[in-house]
Amino acid sequence: MSSNGLIFAHRGGPRGPRENPIDAFRSAIAAGADGLELDVHSTRDGRLVVHHDDAIGGALIGAMTGNAARELAQAAGYELPELAEVIELARGRVRLDVELKAPGCERAVVKLFADNGLSAADVIVTSFNAQVVARVAEIDADVLTGWVVEQKSAADAIDTYFECGADVLVPRHDMVNGDFLKEAEREEVVLLPWTVNDPGSMRWLFKAPAVLGIITDRLTEAVRVRAEARPA
Repeated sequence: MSSNGLIFAHRGGPRGPRENPIDAFRSAIAAGADGLELDVHSTRDGRLVVHHDDAIGGALIGAMTGNAARELAQAAGYELPELAEVIELARGRVRLDVELKAPGCERAVVKLFADNGLSAADVIVTSFNAQVVARVAEIDADVLTGWVVEQKSAADAIDTYFECGADVLVPRHDMVNGDFLKEAEREEVVLLPWTVNDPGSMRWLFKAPAVLGIITDRLTEAVRVRAEARPA
């Protein structure tokens, strides 16, 4: 895995009241993001759609067709992109942190990466579900994976990280203190904390050897802090 100090835009960075991730992702790329963090659900007919919540207007995404999901999103005032659209936007420009929100679509996601020529340098597949992480690794060991975690001790988080075979540990920002960083360095664990919005925390984490990068809502601030933190 390559250099530290990467900046991933959390769902494209700042968002208004409507989800419109394609616009947000496009703006994040223009603002200097190294990667885009996004959430993926599978519809009943296997369409991989980009959406944070598991429902639109009270209807579960996994229980409806892709067309129905798009129509509901449009009725709510925003477009519902598919993962393939985001890949097309990002390919050759930025990395992707694709968070799978539920099991069942791992093989389809890995196939989509292969069909689009994405490599380990282009994408990380992450999930709160350790079994999903392990499943992706079973399907294709070359795809980088990350386990997302919150409200765990450093020891427990690192244990599960190794058990599921993840390449990256993705802890909530307030889990990461000096002791956590020391343990990660000692165990050679790669960290990608979320959602890091405090400039002081950004500056500290950019300098930590165990930290691959950060996921943030405050993209412009992160780009500025990183520039200041790096030696001239």
